Amino acid sequence: MKMFASLKTKLLFSPWLVLFMTLASHVNASFTPRFTQDSVLFDKYSDSITSMDNQANKISYHKNIFRKLEPSDNIEFKNKILYNHALDFNKMGKFIKSSRVINQAEELKKQKKLKNILIICIVVIILMTILTLRNRFLKVKKNKLLQEQNKKITRQNIQLKKAHNELQKKKQEVEQNRNKIEKQKDKLQEQFNIIQSKNWEMSNSFEYAGHIQSAILPDRELLIKYFEDYFILLRPTNIVSGDFYWFSKISDKILITVADCTGHGVAGGLLSMLGISYLNEIVNIKKITSPETILDELRATLINALKQEKANKSYLSGIDMAVVSINKDKNIVEYAGANNPLYIVRENELHEYVADKMPIAYYDKMASFNKQIIPVKEGDQIYLFSDGYTDQFGGKNQKKFKFKPFRKLIVENNRKTMEEQKTALNQTFEIWKGNLVQVDDVLVMGIKL
Repeated sequence: MKMFASLKTKLLFSPWLVLFMTLASHVNASFTPRFTQDSVLFDKYSDSITSMDNQANKISYHKNIFRKLEPSDNIEFKNKILYNHALDFNKMGKFIKSSRVINQAEELKKQKKLKNILIICIVVIILMTILTLRNRFLKVKKNKLLQEQNKKITRQNIQLKKAHNELQKKKQEVEQNRNKIEKQKDKLQEQFNIIQSKNWEMSNSFEYAGHIQSAILPDRELLIKYFEDYFILLRPTNIVSGDFYWFSKISDKILITVADCTGHGVAGGLLSMLGISYLNEIVNIKKITSPETILDELRATLINALKQEKANKSYLSGIDMAVVSINKDKNIVEYAGANNPLYIVRENELHEYVADKMPIAYYDKMASFNKQIIPVKEGDQIYLFSDGYTDQFGGKNQKKFKFKPFRKLIVENNRKTMEEQKTALNQTFEIWKGNLVQVDDVLVMGIKL
């Protein structure tokens, strides 16, 4: 409503309206007085003529009237003609009437022309008014859009300001957290340095323990001296191993042992050193050479040393072991085992000798170990091992390797040299294990008679 009120006020003072009013006044002045003047003149003239008595007086009066008049050029011309030729009253009246009609026609023609001009001016004024109103409307609409856009921009600026404030708060929080993280990082670095130092000390301790364990193990030259070919595959999970091998020669017997102590690493290494020490005492000092007796003596000594009793059997440590006594002169192998079996391959065929199902430790079943006497011949191959190889997880299904594939692997490679067999076993183990962690110490010994 305010917009239209302002437009109305502006239109009242519009130059087009002023032009229109001026033109209308001129048109009215141009045709209205002239037509009225002729009408009045004729009426006055007619009334005067009809009141006269004779023709002479009428003519005389006619002359006086027309002399006093001040008509336009055309009317004057017509009056002169009237004066010179209209002696007859009737003819003069008709001529005057004809002149009046002609004058009215001309006046009407002029009026029509002026009206046409007036209509054209009105149309132009209307068009200009419409254009003015349209431009005004578009301007108002544009201003309204600009106002809406300004409001929208203002709202967006407010939102951006809020978002900026939130970002500033988050930035401060991040900065505070970063400072906390830096402090924690410094603490972690200190702890890491401590752990690294401890780890270095432990690694040195392990390496030194590994050197000690290697020094305690028997010299392999004895095997080279008495056997045609052999291999020892030892893969400890740590530097110190819980699996160990041991051998000695007493008289005409060569005693060989492969053992698997409970656990691995430091615990297994300590127990393995105890086992090696007790074997040296039992065989080399006491001169006991019968495999089953060696196992009985070692079990009794270990139970006594570790103070193993029935009450704390859940915490018991022990050793699984296979002991063979080889008499090359008589081609006899005596075997006794504590959970660890013995494999002998002859002419591409594997023979398994089962161990007693009890460890060298305190156990519910404390019977004596049994000895098996096995006749052998030259070319036979003896295999002693721990369960680390067969218990390793791997393959597509990440399952244990198990004993059946292990026996098959030994038979498939038994015609190779012992060193080649060792390589084949090691490669197969690596492929089977893949990226998985080695779960236990691995020890496999092969001897060719």
